[in-house]
Formats: sequence, C-alpha cells, structure tokens
Amino acid sequence: MKKIKIVALIFSFVFCLILFPATASDNRDYTAPILAIAYDLVEGLSEEEAGEALDHANRDAKDLTETEILERIYHNYVNSIDENKYGGAHFDKEKKELNLYITDKKVQVKIDDANVVFHIVKYSYRELENFSAVLFENFEYPQISGSDIKVRENKVKFYISDDFDADVIKKYVPEDAYYYERKDVSSWTG
Repeated sequence: MKKIKIVALIFSFVFCLILFPATASDNRDYTAPILAIAYDLVEGLSEEEAGEALDHANRDAKDLTETEILERIYHNYVNSIDENKYGGAHFDKEKKELNLYITDKKVQVKIDDANVVFHIVKYSYRELENFSAVLFENFEYPQISGSDIKVRENKVKFYISDDFDADVIKKYVPEDAYYYERKDVSSWTG
C-alpha cells in the first residue's frame, strides 16, 4: 500500500507540474506546497480510490479553458508575491493574454504554455492605492471627487474640481505617478 501511495504521489506531483509549470526566479522552493497538494489528493484512499481521484483531477485539468488556466495562474501568482512588488494585472480578451505588472524583475516567473506577459513598473499597486488615499486624507469633495488606478499606465487618475489648484497634488504624490481630469461637480448631488 505504501508503494501505491508513493507512486500516486509522484504521479500527482508530475500532474501538478504539468498544470502549473512555473519556475521561480526568486529562489523560492515551490516543491513542498505542490507535494502537499498531491499528497492531500490521495492520502487515506485505497488504490482504486486514489486512481479515480487522480483520473478525475486529470479530466478536470483537460477541461479547463485557456482563460480558466490564466485565471488560476493569476490567483496563484498574486497570492504568492510580495504585495510591494505587485503592480497590478489585466487580461487582454482579444489576445487571450494575462498581463502582470511587477516592480522587481526577480519575482518574474517562467510559465510554460501560457500566454502570460510580465511588465516592469515603478510603483506597486499598494503604492498607487496609498497615493490615492493620501490625497483624500488631505482634501475633501468636491475638490477631489474621485480617483482610478490605471494599472497599464502605472498611475493614479484623479478627478478634481475646476477651481482646484492641481499643482498641490505634487506635494503629496510623485509627478510621474498621477494625472488628473477636471470635472465640474457643482451640479452633482451626493
């Protein structure tokens, strides 16, 4: 029985490597979590049950669409990266391409057989959120009426009133991290 579990574990490990063939360039060891997942799949099962579980997992993997595979890659990657190195992501539906924005090339991973493109950016998503928050802490509506984080541009877009002095933003946010649009909010109701 022990030999069966070992064979099933090895098969599961190889299966996981095929499904998520990422190799980290930041020297993290991903072997242990993959082995733990594979062992959990067959632990305590009879030989027949283990075989059925592995067959079912294999069928599920084959049924995944390219988009679902990219979604899994996205979630696994985002959950494993330091938030200070993650700049955001977007999915290009036309190209069926996952674009990941990172601040450090060391956290880029090689992902075989998946349409994933990495972009190096200056600011992490967390920094962009903080830039937005600091402006809202210092100014009130209607001076600052909103903001959007523009991942592809690696900037925050602020919506400011016509009478707001935009040069003030430079005191709180680096110039290369934002742009603004003037909006007449006098007729808005809150």
